[in-house]
Amino acid sequence: MKKLLGFVAFIALMFVMTACGGGNSPKGVADKAVKAMKDRDAKTLVDLIYNNKEAETSQNEKDMAVAMFQEKMDKQYEKDGGIKSYEILSEEIAEDGNTAVVTVKIEYANGKTDEDDMKLKKNDKGEWKIDMSK
Repeated sequence: MKKLLGFVAFIALMFVMTACGGGNSPKGVADKAVKAMKDRDAKTLVDLIYNNKEAETSQNEKDMAVAMFQEKMDKQYEKDGGIKSYEILSEEIAEDGNTAVVTVKIEYANGKTDEDDMKLKKNDKGEWKIDMSK
């Protein structure tokens, strides 16, 4: 009986952790994106960007986007020494539940700090993605 209760408690804990942390929420996607930038992982970053023509996008186009973002991250790293730390400050989901804005504070190794708003929107699968449109 104790083993069964322990197992149920474990499952409940896992449910709470996945419901609250990261996952497919605007805050979770923003966290993954900034972590990818910190780690200079352009592939992960590109995978988090909204693409309304995802089914039509070729592997070559994806590879070109990864190369472009990798170059930008490398230049940012050279300029500011990379991301030292970051903090998700807020998450605001629109009333329709399809768009959101997450405010992120980033501190760079050279001491510079930025506070930016990251726009997100749901794709046709209901997944939160970074909205790069203006």
